[in-house]
Amino acid sequence: MAYCEVFIVAEVNQEVITNIDLNFEKRYLVSLNPNLQKLDQNRITEYAKNSLINEKIKRIEIEKKFEIVPNQALLSKVIGNIYTSIGISSLSEFKDYLMQKNIDFERVKEKISIEIAWNDLIIKTFANQIEIDQNYINKQLEKFDKKE
Repeated sequence: MAYCEVFIVAEVNQEVITNIDLNFEKRYLVSLNPNLQKLDQNRITEYAKNSLINEKIKRIEIEKKFEIVPNQALLSKVIGNIYTSIGISSLSEFKDYLMQKNIDFERVKEKISIEIAWNDLIIKTFANQIEIDQNYINKQLEKFDKKE
């Protein structure tokens, strides 16, 4: 039987992040962005730690306003975009890929749901401060069309 020492690597509002969480996050990040493998292990570890801290902060802030209930259609679309971007053609292949990397698919869905909820929170919080200049956008598109 193998024993693993568990220790705290960070704490956010009395919520701990352990070395187990950190190891999962490193596998998760590298699996969804294979270019990260080019970085040295210390940079990957630091990137994963920051990612986990940001995720905890986002979840805490979201839950102050509302419960995270994923929109299944949007979640499926985002997951589809993710696996397509790394060259995988179906959800079942993606699940197999994650299983080979020892990554729990349900945890991936949870992480993506937090990101979607965070984006919703930002939009709801700042929607009244957003102005869209349709004329400017149209002019930029015309310039782009002419260049192409």
